[in-house]
Amino acid sequence: MAALDRLGVVTMRTLTALTIPLLMFATSAGTAPAKGRLPEHVIGLWCNAGSDEGATSYLRNDASAPKPDTPCSRDGRTEWIKIDDDGSYQGWEWGCKAVKLSVIYRGDTINGTPGANAIFGVEARCEREGRAWRERARIEVERWGSALTVIRRKERG
Repeated sequence: MAALDRLGVVTMRTLTALTIPLLMFATSAGTAPAKGRLPEHVIGLWCNAGSDEGATSYLRNDASAPKPDTPCSRDGRTEWIKIDDDGSYQGWEWGCKAVKLSVIYRGDTINGTPGANAIFGVEARCEREGRAWRERARIEVERWGSALTVIRRKERG
């Protein structure tokens, strides 16, 4: 009987030793940070408004797009970028899937509304015509989404 008691005690200790870490894992799983999302005023279709030294400026898909494609569209002549809420972005014949989204600058508060002029960073995996690469992008939003600048840099290696 003493052997059974010892076996029972050992079994109980083993069960307790396994249960506590499992409970801690289950509890901490719920506190993991949620995947980042871009604000609503950043997502959607943007029309190319010009480029300068690796940075491309975009205007909202509206009448401010350059003619003759006003407003710009995916099948029009004006270059465009579509930005998704998870930070993924795509253009004509290429696409980049966000791997990591970060807030570089949360933005200013203007007239009581936060988030103006925010800056976001995106690490992405990109593809175009069978080629694949990784890149980092910086999305700088003017005000709350009237215009934005995207700076894309391919990673080496």
